Amino acid sequence: MYALDFEYDGRFLSDFDCIICDFDFSGGVVVATAGATVTFNRASRNYGKIWSMTGIAYDSCVETTFDICKDPDKYETILDRDDPRVFTLEEFRFLSKWLNRTDGLHKFRAISLEPDSDNVWYNVSFNVEKIKIREQIVGLRLHLISDSPYGFGDPEVTSVTITSDAVTLNREFLVRYKSDDVGEIYPDVRIVVKSAGNFTLTNTTNGSTFTIKNCTLNEIITVDRSTLMLSSSTDRNLLDGFNFKYFKLSNTLDSGDNYFKTSLPCVITISYAPIIKDAPN
Repeated sequence: MYALDFEYDGRFLSDFDCIICDFDFSGGVVVATAGATVTFNRASRNYGKIWSMTGIAYDSCVETTFDICKDPDKYETILDRDDPRVFTLEEFRFLSKWLNRTDGLHKFRAISLEPDSDNVWYNVSFNVEKIKIREQIVGLRLHLISDSPYGFGDPEVTSVTITSDAVTLNREFLVRYKSDDVGEIYPDVRIVVKSAGNFTLTNTTNGSTFTIKNCTLNEIITVDRSTLMLSSSTDRNLLDGFNFKYFKLSNTLDSGDNYFKTSLPCVITISYAPIIKDAPN
């Protein structure tokens, strides 16, 4: 990815008249990791003539290092004691305060200059180092550390209203799971139940069924994908009527189509952030 600017915790690097740069650039071909490094665990059989795959897992989260400096298009003087391209101690300390966070990870995305590039978000914090020339701070070296082996795209949201008439209630609806990773995820789910009874949501594509018993009219049920916590607007304990089969979206190499049916009329909203395997190098 080629970028000169980035957004972090709602602010842009360009807000501070800075750009992404590379103080070590020496020309030639640059090989950049795409993130999502997979570890293949193997065990030998038949005296090492055959190796069995015992496990496959992502072994690390996305990390990368890049530099920033003041935008040379805005500061044209030569490097000397009065050069505005030099960072003052106060400017360095503020940028460090913004980037080197201990209050949790925050959303980061590089503003790509490549056409048709997706927005790719990461939850990150930074370690920050000074880059000096003649004891002047001319740049900052940022080491980005994330909490995932890949990035995420902008949220995909599907909202469907299922009425009580027989045609709508028995009709399947489609949720398309877009992802660079083959497999399954748990999305965020919000269900407004429009008839009392036992609610089921069946993925007819993979045969799994999510069930909550004893629902009431206009009860709102939510599922948080990050914690797998269920909650109800009635404050009742949903675990008493839950079948412990969480709602999932799945995809294959060729298709991310998931078809669903519900047992009760409802308004259901399903949202997720698609996985994108493109590291911010």
